[in-house]
This record gives sequence, C-alpha cells and structure tokens, in this order.
Amino acid sequence: MHAYFGVTMTCHLYGANAKRIQSYIFTTNKLKEIGGASELVQAICTDCFDDFVKRHNLTGSVQPIIQAAGNIYAVVTDEEAVKILVLRFLREAMEFAPGLPMVQAVIPIDGAMPTKTEVDKLNQKLHEAQPASSPYKDWSVTLKTPQDGRPACGVQKEGRDRGKLLNPESQAKLKYDPKHTKSLRSKFSYCRFPEDNSQLGDPENEIAVIHADGNAIGQALMRLDSGDPAKYGEKWQCFSQTLEEVTKQAANEAFQKYFSREKGPHSEEEPAPHFRPIILGGDDLTVLCSAKHALEFTAEYLELFKKKVDEANSDKAHPDILGNLTACAGVAFIKANYPFHYGVQFAEQLCGQAKKVAKQNLAAGAPVPSCLMFARELGSFVETSFEAFAKRELQTGEVTQEFGPYALSDNEKMPIIGDLLNLARLLASKPGSPLRNGLRHILKELHVDKAAADFLADRMEEVAAEDAMAKLKNALVPLTRHKSEEQLRKLLYQEKKSPIADALLATKFVE
Repeated sequence: MHAYFGVTMTCHLYGANAKRIQSYIFTTNKLKEIGGASELVQAICTDCFDDFVKRHNLTGSVQPIIQAAGNIYAVVTDEEAVKILVLRFLREAMEFAPGLPMVQAVIPIDGAMPTKTEVDKLNQKLHEAQPASSPYKDWSVTLKTPQDGRPACGVQKEGRDRGKLLNPESQAKLKYDPKHTKSLRSKFSYCRFPEDNSQLGDPENEIAVIHADGNAIGQALMRLDSGDPAKYGEKWQCFSQTLEEVTKQAANEAFQKYFSREKGPHSEEEPAPHFRPIILGGDDLTVLCSAKHALEFTAEYLELFKKKVDEANSDKAHPDILGNLTACAGVAFIKANYPFHYGVQFAEQLCGQAKKVAKQNLAAGAPVPSCLMFARELGSFVETSFEAFAKRELQTGEVTQEFGPYALSDNEKMPIIGDLLNLARLLASKPGSPLRNGLRHILKELHVDKAAADFLADRMEEVAAEDAMAKLKNALVPLTRHKSEEQLRKLLYQEKKSPIADALLATKFVE
C-alpha cells in the first residue's frame, strides 16, 4: 500500500520479458533480417511499450524502471491500468514483433518502488510463465513462404531477393533494419555497417562470432539490497542504466581501435568496416566481424569494460554502484556461410567455459577475473556442450589442446592472452615460418603417436636456427610458466596441455 496525496493505493510491479531472443534474431543468415530482429527486441521495450502507454492514456499511472534487452519492468499505480496492460499489451507486442515469444506477470508491492524480495518474486513468476502463442503462427488460407512454409503476408521489394514471399516475422525484421543501422551509427559514430555476409569475412571468408557476458550479475544485484529496502528499486534502475552505458562505451572504444577506418569524418561512400554489432545492451555483447582482429578486439573490450566499471563506481552520486563487475567472452571462428545461430551457440558455450574456469577456487568476495576462450568450428553442426567439442576436436592422444581460457592480466590459474598473441605474431612473421611449419607437424603427430611428436620436437630444436629457437622459447616461457632452458617438448606439452593449436589458429588472425 502507498499513499498519494492522502489517498491509500496499491501499487503493482509489472514485468514483460522476451524469451529465446538469440533464436529469434539468428533464425536466418541474412544480416538485414538479423539487424532488424535485434532492433525489434529493443524497440518492443521502448517504442512499442511507450506508444502503448500513451495511446491508452496510462502515462500518469505507469512508471517504467527498466526498458532494455527484451525486458520491461514498470510500477503501475492504478488498478485499471494494470488490467489494460495485462489484457492488451502482450498481444500488441506480438503483433509488433511477430514470432518473438513473450511472457508477462504482475504482483502487488508495498511501496512506490519494489524491494529486492518483490523483484525476485516477479522474476520467478516470469520464469514460470509460458510464452503466449503468436497470432501469426498459422493462417491456412494464405500462400506459404517456400523457405519455411509459414504464412506469407508480403513480397520483398528490393535487393537480391526481390520478389520473394515474406512471412510476418521476416517482414517486420526487414522493416526495422534501417532503424538498427541508424542506432548503430549513433552508438559507434560511423556511417556504414555491413548489410551482406560478403562484407564481413576476411579474404579466406572466415568470420568471428563474439559473445561477451557480465560475471556474477546476480551477486552484484544482491549488493544493492543493503541499507533501506525501499531504496532498492531506485538502485536497481541506476545499476541497469549504468551497466548499459558501460557496455556501449567499452564496445565503441574497442571498435574504434581495431575496426574503424581512417580517423576523421566518415561518409556514406567509404567501405563498411568488417564489423556488425547485433546485441548491445545490459551486460551482453554479440558481434559478427572479420576473423582478423577478433581476438584483439575482444581482449580490448574486456579490458575497457572493467575500466568503465571502475569509472562508474567513482561517481559521487552513486558510489560503487557496479561493484567488482567483470566480463568473460567466447570467440567462435566460422565460415561466412555457416549458420549464424550455430556460431552464436558455440560462442556462448566458449563464454560459459571461460566463466566456469574463472570461477573455480575463488576466494570469498573476490571478483571473477576477466578472460576469454576461442576455438574454430569447421564441422557441420555444433555439439550440445563445450565438453563434447573438446573431446572431438581438442584431444590429441595423451595431450589436450584445451589450453585456455586466457586471462587479461597476471593470473595464477590461467595463461595470459597477450602472451599467446605474442607467440602467434612470432609464428606469423616471415622468420617464424619454419617454426610454424614445425609446430604443425608436431601437432599432427600428437593425434597419432606422442613418441613421434617427441622426436619431431627434439629434431626441430636441433636443426632450427639458434636465434629463432631462442625467440620461440622466450615466447613460450611466460605462456607456459616454465624455464627457457627446458627442452622444447616440455615447453610445448609438459603437463598434458599444449598451446600449439591455439597459437597456430591465432597466427591467422593477428598482424
């Protein structure tokens, strides 16, 4: 109950969440539809919800708290407004973004802003809710689109697919792609972004799918519950808005360093960078880009994310609002014609593995170290888990090639990404070419016979130029944390773990 001008009223906390967002966005490999889908997910929280509130004269009764990343939370001060939201908004939202599963829930709250307990209660109801069925799921009297057999409602009017029948979902996505491009321009201060897959890949037609995600967000939100419970709603709103800004700033600065073209004014005529952000909101970042610079961009983003968090925590108005928040990332290297939804699924698995290792044996209250994991998928499908992929691709006889994840700075448990990139640059250089070829042969033999691999490593150490071998060992020492005077084979796979595969893969994508 809450008093407004002496009148006691019951406030409600209303929530609406989009479900299976990644699946919705990446149902196609067409960048325009992917971009439009991403914009629809954001617009359903802002444009669609704000317009609904305005059209139904609910402006004075509905106070939005969070409107981002497919999530809407709002305090509603009028019983009639609650009924209108519950009965009408979800249907209008699904008409606005056909095919996007949505759930909603509402609970009464005691104050003008929710407490942590009340937010948790609403989230539990949202988690248990079943997504409503799309009103466009099946129209038996219409033409069907040949690509998926769904009802057709229009025809594509431009581009290579001109004349193709469109279902309601594809039509809505294409409609919102220009708005996504406009949004990217404002976030990244750049005029053009790729509109076709061919504009993403490197000369070998390889792209990277990058997925980054914040660590221990739940614990960070629990910190906000200290002090006056009635203040939690305000802190939660500030936390979400600040985190959104931190993510955008870190992504923009990393982009400017590695993918932006020549500095200075940009125009519509200049080539688009090999970089297309798809999801950028809350603590989430999902990017499709050229494989070149993907590792360096990701490491830079994670570094900047932590830096921006520290800057936000120093704000006197909201001190330490984000706490010791960090992020982890997964980088999946795939061919440009590989289904993007598989690439995103693989990048999420890599990110999850990085988080899993980073959280092991952490001291109580210690921040989760920022780190990244990367791998290349050349198969025709994605395994159900990272463990299954590692067993299939990274196990070379007695030795595993699962050397990551890689931390950003000195860490007792994990190797450092900068040390791996230094090794990769050495191998990618002209003087490093014989060393690179030698490591390829050793890696090949590890699949078959470790004794043969030992022989090749010893032979390589004997015949390689003294200066080149010294550089190789000096690059391996900080990465493996062994001594330079040890045999090459011990530096490469002494503890049944080897960085050879990661180093050879990274040579393709560094300068």
